[in-house]
Amino acid sequence: MFLSLLMFVSAACGSIGGSTTASGGTANATPTATCPSTTFKTATGTLQSITGTSLLVHSTQGSSVQASYATTTRIQREAAVTTAALKEGTFVAVAVKQDTSGNYTATRITLVANRTGGFGGANGGTRGQGGSGAGTGGAGGQGGANGGTRGGRNAGCFRQGGGFGGGAFGGGAGTGNAANTLTGTTGQLSGSTLTVTDLQGSNYTVTVNAGTQIVQFQTAAASALKNGASITLTGSANSQGVIKAQSITILLPTNSSTGSAA
Repeated sequence: MFLSLLMFVSAACGSIGGSTTASGGTANATPTATCPSTTFKTATGTLQSITGTSLLVHSTQGSSVQASYATTTRIQREAAVTTAALKEGTFVAVAVKQDTSGNYTATRITLVANRTGGFGGANGGTRGQGGSGAGTGGAGGQGGANGGTRGGRNAGCFRQGGGFGGGAFGGGAGTGNAANTLTGTTGQLSGSTLTVTDLQGSNYTVTVNAGTQIVQFQTAAASALKNGASITLTGSANSQGVIKAQSITILLPTNSSTGSAA
């Protein structure tokens, strides 16, 4: 999931004009969005080729996506870590499954560093960290079920790709499915039981077992981009669909089947 977080752009879209009526008065016109020629886009798939700073990605939906990166592009990788990384107060996104008795077991725990801004919801975008990854936004408020706006973004100009679920249990991190994801801060890990306090202050207990994947993001160099690697990239796309990547995340092999190009 994904999913920090910092590559989002703000655009001032829309204008409200006036028109003169027959009686000489002025009537307000319907606001019209004047959007830039580029749109925010994410893509997940296998890196097919690298030519200089140009990338060709075979997306998980079967299409080929062209992209480029620059020295300003944030590149990070997912790294598997142990339960020792689950220190009290760590911000996490926990993908869980629920049994018939109502108990939760964590399938994936993503450590999110330096969270700033709101979290989107059920239609989540890419996995990542606040502001730079593919999931969380900039200096916005907490996202709702359909993804919160980020840093004054005009919804008429940009696709609202949310990140990790913003309530107690939100949408799946980094995918468009309805997998339950709990976001909040970790409490005490006692044996196999982890306490997580969500964004509203409610406490939840989840079971951590041998099948739980614990993931942390680490900074990577451009040299880490290799043919055959599973990646997620986000950035602005021009009219030809070429993405100027603001962030690239190299995914763990076990996560190569998740994600999409949007």
